[in-house]
Amino acid sequence: MIFHFRHAKDLIILTAITQTCSLYSNYFWLLWALAPLRGFYLVWVNFLGPWFFQSPPEQPEMTEKKQKKMERRMKRMG
Repeated sequence: MIFHFRHAKDLIILTAITQTCSLYSNYFWLLWALAPLRGFYLVWVNFLGPWFFQSPPEQPEMTEKKQKKMERRMKRMG
């Protein structure tokens, strides 16, 4: 995953909002918990989610000729 400029801009905006709001109450520093949550969300959506939920590769269907050839090979081996 590539770190785009817009992600850096989002962090700068979150920092500015957090610092401004923290002038009124110290509890606004908890807004910084949104940064790792956003990072995990981006990793999940772009990398982990598609990797976990991808469909298994489909097996190509064998033609009748290929199937007979495979059966003959199996008879020779076993």
